[in-house]
Amino acid sequence: MKPIRGEREQEVVHEPWQGTANPIGQSDATHVLSDAGGIESLRTNRRYACDCGCLRPPGGFCAVCGGVVCERCFGFCEQCHMPLCPRHSVFLEEPGGQQRRLCRECGDSRARKRLGTRVARVVLSPFIEFEDSDAPG
Repeated sequence: MKPIRGEREQEVVHEPWQGTANPIGQSDATHVLSDAGGIESLRTNRRYACDCGCLRPPGGFCAVCGGVVCERCFGFCEQCHMPLCPRHSVFLEEPGGQQRRLCRECGDSRARKRLGTRVARVVLSPFIEFEDSDAPG
């Protein structure tokens, strides 16, 4: 049967960094004449997965890739507060079992600082006695 009318609705969210509208869902309706002479309607609702792969409601946008991220996967860098998706996050394990989320730049900066501290401790160890030489810098 040939459709006599169609409707399409699209659900979008505004991406603030690039100024674009990203689709997160779509609803289609098709109306046809049946063999009995009546009008039949078919509605299809589609919900797109977020870029993190989840079907939860969007929680925010990653500042690196601009992807829509769900509420559970979305987070901020603890140092510079950049919004991040899990793919562009560096997760660090803390001694108490806590996990910290950093962006790649802050994670690299932290690693360089720790390396510099360790090198300085090794160079200065013949002259200075450190209280906790095994503690990370």
